Amino acid sequence: MKNNFYIFVLFLFFSCFSEPVKKEVNYSKFLKLDIIQNFESDLESNVDLVIKFPIRNLVFKKVSNSFSTDFTIDVLINGDNDEIVLADSWSENIIKKYYEDTKVGHVELVKRVSLPVGEFSLNMIVNDFYNNISWSAKSSFSVRQVKGLNNIKIFYKNNDSLLLYNESYPIEKVDTLWVEYDMNDDYNDEIVFEYEFLDIILNDDFVYKDDNLDKINIITFDDEKSLSKHMQFKEVVFRKKILLKDNISRLHIPIIEDYFNFLRIELKYKNQVIVKSFNFIDKRDYEYDYSILFGPMFYLLNSRYYEFEEMSYEDKENFIINYWSGISKKNNDSGKLLKEFYKRTLYVNQNYTFLSKEGWETDKGRIYLINGKPNKIESEFSDSGEYEIWIYSSNKRYVFKNIFGRYELVNSY
Repeated sequence: MKNNFYIFVLFLFFSCFSEPVKKEVNYSKFLKLDIIQNFESDLESNVDLVIKFPIRNLVFKKVSNSFSTDFTIDVLINGDNDEIVLADSWSENIIKKYYEDTKVGHVELVKRVSLPVGEFSLNMIVNDFYNNISWSAKSSFSVRQVKGLNNIKIFYKNNDSLLLYNESYPIEKVDTLWVEYDMNDDYNDEIVFEYEFLDIILNDDFVYKDDNLDKINIITFDDEKSLSKHMQFKEVVFRKKILLKDNISRLHIPIIEDYFNFLRIELKYKNQVIVKSFNFIDKRDYEYDYSILFGPMFYLLNSRYYEFEEMSYEDKENFIINYWSGISKKNNDSGKLLKEFYKRTLYVNQNYTFLSKEGWETDKGRIYLINGKPNKIESEFSDSGEYEIWIYSSNKRYVFKNIFGRYELVNSY
């Protein structure tokens, strides 16, 4: 008799089965708790509790030639009728050689427990008794019966060992990621394995300044929908799709040399779609393709542009670097104006390109580059045609008329 198997959906990025999984908000927002179920038998299953939080939240003390911290973790899992299914407590010790290492990256701990089939609630407390600090998190989850893909894990190789990968380890040090999964089905259908490297730019309202570290960070995404909502620009740098007809339990993803700051991995099997995403947006320095700005510099240089246009490719790049470097020093903005102009250029080229004209050459592209995103956009229809009106905070208005799909600026006031 074949074993039945069970799966729990990882609440951060994994989806999607027919029944929803309840997920309650963490008490401590920075304390992340992922729950991954492995598959053992039809009666019970091993569950990995993956606990993750920024290492800077710990308090280290100097010990000899290193820095050390100790804390305990208490886990209480209740089943039906609040019956205690598991109560466990253990100690952790973290040692870092350099002080700087105590402020960068994340702590990721994995605790494996055995649970029967059912509905569960989990409460967890991280205690630093020495410094009188404690954080808590809670979650509600289910162990459900379903056949198909399960136990998806991403690894990287360190020497000869495969280690579970997370974004705290620099992707620049990885040449290949390995994807492992289990299949608990008769395997009578193919698996679609797809991954894509993305270059993503977020709206400015989705970044925040961490005063303690004096750097810019990105707010964590709860799901892909919230990511898409706050994206200003997305480019697929590289995508690959593979159809698997044989049960290959380990797949590899070679890390590309081109710049990217987001990796999306997807596995499809029958009606299952399981997604794992890695966000490097706040961990990789932004790389500029200055050739994209060759044309839009016309709006900044005016009559000087014709001299710029006669330059060689390399001289144009150097001119742009020096031009924006001067602006950055003058305004003490750490390159913010360059990045904003670059983001606008990417946006207009992606959204307003028409036939042989690039987005920056169109009327909409020009107004967007100079003024930025309008506060409000209105549409009007009359006997004379279709119009789109851009309204800015100063109540300045630009009126575009749709002429066979091309929007031409016909008025501004």
